[in-house]
Amino acid sequence: MLGRARDLFEAIVVLKASENLGEVVRLLREAGFTLFYARRCFMGEEEILRLGDDVVDRRDYFSMVIALRRGKRKPG
Repeated sequence: MLGRARDLFEAIVVLKASENLGEVVRLLREAGFTLFYARRCFMGEEEILRLGDDVVDRRDYFSMVIALRRGKRKPG
């Protein structure tokens, strides 16, 4: 499903991202998205980080990946 969504949308949010974080990151980066990682959402320790290679190993509770891409949507 993510493979199709990345071809259709300019913004994607993946909830419970820590379960398959490496695969999610790979698929979205290949499609040219800029990625952010929100961890411990709605908690006192909440963080939103630009997703780099170091964060891929940083799985955490209540996390999501926010993917943004501008101006590259395929017509259809």
